[in-house]
Amino acid sequence: MEKMDQTNHTREEAVLRAVAYHATQSHEASEEYLLPDYMPAVRRVISVQATVLPETRFLNGKALEFGGTLAYSILYIGDGGEIYCAPLTSEYSASVSLGENAAVDAAAFGIDTTVENVSCRVTAPRRMTVKCRLRSQITYLHPRSVADKLQEGTGARLTTADELAVERLIEEADDTVLSRGELTASVGGTLSDAGKVIACRGAVRVEETTAEEGCVKVRGDVLLHVIFLSPDGKYVASEAKAPFSESVTVPGAVLGSPSRAWGRAASVSVTPGEEGCTWEIEFDLEAECAQPCKCAYTADLFSTDCASETVTAETDSLCLLRCGQGALTVSGEGGRQSKALPEETVLDAYASCAAERLEVQKGKLCLTGTCTVTTLILQDGDIVSEETVLPLKYEWDVPASPDGGELLWRCSTDPVSVSVRAEGEKLNIHADAALSICAMQRGRIRFVESAVLNKSARRKSDDGCIRVCYPDAGEPLWEIAKRYGVSRQTIRMENGLPEGETVSDGAPILL
Repeated sequence: MEKMDQTNHTREEAVLRAVAYHATQSHEASEEYLLPDYMPAVRRVISVQATVLPETRFLNGKALEFGGTLAYSILYIGDGGEIYCAPLTSEYSASVSLGENAAVDAAAFGIDTTVENVSCRVTAPRRMTVKCRLRSQITYLHPRSVADKLQEGTGARLTTADELAVERLIEEADDTVLSRGELTASVGGTLSDAGKVIACRGAVRVEETTAEEGCVKVRGDVLLHVIFLSPDGKYVASEAKAPFSESVTVPGAVLGSPSRAWGRAASVSVTPGEEGCTWEIEFDLEAECAQPCKCAYTADLFSTDCASETVTAETDSLCLLRCGQGALTVSGEGGRQSKALPEETVLDAYASCAAERLEVQKGKLCLTGTCTVTTLILQDGDIVSEETVLPLKYEWDVPASPDGGELLWRCSTDPVSVSVRAEGEKLNIHADAALSICAMQRGRIRFVESAVLNKSARRKSDDGCIRVCYPDAGEPLWEIAKRYGVSRQTIRMENGLPEGETVSDGAPILL
């Protein structure tokens, strides 16, 4: 680690973001629904989709409580053989015990919740139970002071004026300052297709983010997918998109800092008209800005005038590896359980992505996981559902990072478009997803928490004496200076060493 100029060190407060809490919690969500009278009874469920809307959070003593809304879209076949969609919602809540890591501001926690393993069971013609597992990743970075505090042996604080010839070893640690904001917006448009709206969904594709003072500019598209029952009795799927450009307020954002953003469609409405239909999607955007910086701290100190004793402590150092966007493509083939028919048609396909593992490999940040694609195939008036799981992988170039440190990361992988072609007993799949990631590597530093200098225990004067040290090659000059109670500057001057020299070459040193 690079050593700083010892003569220019100031005793300003130095702060690093320490990892006070970092964990992943899974919890089950279950809800029983009774369909309203205007919706037909359920003969068979075709597919279930779920979306988690942004959470609310608050602190209750030493526990963090959070929750939000789950939005389900259940496609089913009614008694008459037609397709219907039941849009259902439920509330969920969870809590984590913080113990000694209790904070004072719930907004300081980063919480990312994803939904997994959604299932629906019909318990009566108009009654169903929906279950899923929610996985929440929770991170709290607590600011911690790493500034040294000096006092005299009696306990009195020392000022800069009366410090007793203190030598400090100053080093730099990587640090990352995170700030976050959110915004709700809406876009709309028209579709030329007409008919009865069976089901609709939206997706948000963020293409570019730019950090400015106090905000993050976000640009992308909102996409619409609709299933119609046309006037001639056929089911057809239609798509549309509308661009957006929004400015998300992010307190503390700085011009040019690395940033990322992601979004979710909160509500989708499609209104049929005489010649086509109009649509509107309300969506939530969240943006994050990461500011990499260096923090100077005192790694060691001693006095050349008197006896001294230091107390050290450890804390985290967070090196930013990546904060930004990506466009992920997953392609492949999948088998099918249903029998292929000559006149079948792919009616709809959607996907869910799970980012499961992040590693640093040979200068690359490698993300791996799975992409689960659900395909709805129309066969002679009936619909069959096929599920295919494909691997996903994405890589970024990253700067040099601490070796072996734990990775702290949050990632959003939102599928925005899926196309499937049925080819006999195989399904040819192509899926695109908007990806955003913030990844840091956790290191540990040891710093001087406090030091006691004893004025009454003065070092003996060596005036008139010659001392010679026989160091090992590569031994740091700091260790030699501390052992003999002299400054490194004195060692350099007495031995004609260059100003930037920090280690010995093994030759005798005159003290």
